[in-house]
Amino acid sequence: MPFLRVARSRHAACVLTAERTVSDAPTPTDTTTTKTAESGGSTQTQSSARTTTTTVKRTRRLEWLCVSGGIGSEVRHETSCEMFDLKTGEKSGQIWSDLPPMKYRRAQHAMVCLDGCLYVIGNGGSSAIPIERFCPFDYSWSAFRCPIEGVVFAAVPPPPPALI
Repeated sequence: MPFLRVARSRHAACVLTAERTVSDAPTPTDTTTTKTAESGGSTQTQSSARTTTTTVKRTRRLEWLCVSGGIGSEVRHETSCEMFDLKTGEKSGQIWSDLPPMKYRRAQHAMVCLDGCLYVIGNGGSSAIPIERFCPFDYSWSAFRCPIEGVVFAAVPPPPPALI
């Protein structure tokens, strides 16, 4: 597996698996039905036209190794996020690809996959930064505050007060 594009430490990594079934736009199909009836030596023809639609459903499955945040080469927290496609990456010689940057700089944080989205939580013991959610199908980040007041999320616990 190739190296990350951004050298970093104190980052978070997670495998994102997501699956979504998408429907193509309906395709109209015209059909014509013709009936012929004979009655007393005469022939009657009756035609009817009908339009039907066909919808094709496809399933898109993602398996990405994602890395976010950390402390970069300029000794500052990063907003960058990268992914490596586990299904096609090694076969195609793919390198790491950039995902859209997070809205907040983070290091010593946690990242989890839940219901096909990435959640990035914490920042070295600080709860001041909102939780961020990345949806791979919208290809965008959104931020929200923790719904439970007073909860601090951190991947690495802060040092005890006696050491500060």
